[in-house]
Amino acid sequence: MGPRDRLIASTIALMRERGVAATGVADLLAHSGTARGSIYQHFPGGKTDLVIAATHAAGDYVLRLIERVTADQSPAEAISALVEWWRPALAGSGDAASCPIAAAAVADERVRAAAAEVFASWENALAGALERAGAHDCASLAGFIVAALEGAVLQSQAAGSMRPLENARDNLLRLLPR
Repeated sequence: MGPRDRLIASTIALMRERGVAATGVADLLAHSGTARGSIYQHFPGGKTDLVIAATHAAGDYVLRLIERVTADQSPAEAISALVEWWRPALAGSGDAASCPIAAAAVADERVRAAAAEVFASWENALAGALERAGAHDCASLAGFIVAALEGAVLQSQAAGSMRPLENARDNLLRLLPR
């Protein structure tokens, strides 16, 4: 893995652990093992450009997961699969379990815009799956699913329990086509 990819991976990890504001350039360099010049070589806008790239990379990873689980499963099964995907991160990582996109959503304006793009991509993928399953108001329902799961992840992290995410899953399943 080259310096650009190491910087992105480290940024995602530190965003999950500390949030955007509490992650400094020195932290990113130390965590990634890259030289200071690497940030500006690969991300001319510095930390903001790096955080935007990390937000999109993390978002694309989850988008591929959503596309994979919705390709051959019902929406209800896909939601259960997404909740199960979160289980190890929430159960075993202590403070490092938050969603990097949620961290980006409360950063500066350019980073928030990147988070909004990521959330929209997730919603679009879910809306397509819901439409294929015959659901109604697919865009609205997809937005609600993303909001419910993201909120439940944050609540689960705060509580140190999977219960909020499991509750979100159980209630979403009542709304979804099987």
